[in-house]
Amino acid sequence: MRRRDELKKETVEALRAVNRRFYRERASEFSRTRERPWSGWGEILARAGALLPEHPRVLDVGCGNGRFARFLQERLGGAFDYCGVDESPLGLAAARKRLPSRDNVVFAEADFLEAPLPEGEFDLIVLFGVLHHVAGRENRIGLVRRLSVLLAPGGLLAFSLWRFDRYPRFRKKIVPWADFLARSGVDIDLEDLEPGDHILTWGGAPPAYRFCHAMSEEEEKELAGALSLELVSSFDAGAEPNRYYVFRYPQTA
Repeated sequence: MRRRDELKKETVEALRAVNRRFYRERASEFSRTRERPWSGWGEILARAGALLPEHPRVLDVGCGNGRFARFLQERLGGAFDYCGVDESPLGLAAARKRLPSRDNVVFAEADFLEAPLPEGEFDLIVLFGVLHHVAGRENRIGLVRRLSVLLAPGGLLAFSLWRFDRYPRFRKKIVPWADFLARSGVDIDLEDLEPGDHILTWGGAPPAYRFCHAMSEEEEKELAGALSLELVSSFDAGAEPNRYYVFRYPQTA
């Protein structure tokens, strides 16, 4: 594996196909394990919630089953407008089932890496549990940059980075690439992968596979430095294996 300025398009598409298959085949099972809010979400509100307006406009990219919307409902009541975007129709079906008939909550199916994002200016944009599934350094940087231009003046962009490679319980789920290719029949040029690119198993037999990227400290700094935003806070969420970043779009004069 070697670092490239940009992965080949066919490699990116092959890795995305691995995750599309996972969320197509295991969506319901996976959703049942994603009901509780992450502790880092409360920490974000504690650290930066005072910077939000009384009725924030929220964009949740990679919203899955909508649990961040449910978290906001518990914390803010109905005092927010929320748009959740996800590529998985099964994930969105679960989200709509959990949050039916709410005028302030809408969900949209879209490939947020390529399709246009929702229009408007948002006071809070979140990207939780997503960036580790995005193949290619330039694609990860490109996504956070696209989101940053959707912020309202003074708006916040918050994202998490899953540090699975630092925890033994997750490292043991890593499958050697040669083994994965032999079992799955997926065609990927291993020379085109970046350091930190891995395949992880999930659930019981038969095994399900996910593509995940573990960012190095250097990559984290590069990603943060690619944004023309003010860093409000970065922190590790206790026992939760995520690092969070919160940025702010400068207020207009």
